[in-house]
Amino acid sequence: MSTAAPTLVTLVYCRRDDKILLLKRRKAPYPGYWVAPGGKIEPGESPREGALRELQEETGLT
Repeated sequence: MSTAAPTLVTLVYCRRDDKILLLKRRKAPYPGYWVAPGGKIEPGESPREGALRELQEETGLT
């Protein structure tokens, strides 16, 4: 029996003062829901590198 490799993901919670950065989903599943930026960590990436890349890809922030 084989076991599938786990998929590593990251979520980024950016807070400034009393505000938290959230994105409103446009696509299924859950269009209209508010979520934190995030996604899959690429092979060879650290969790920090993956979080920064996803934040930039999804928001344009650097």
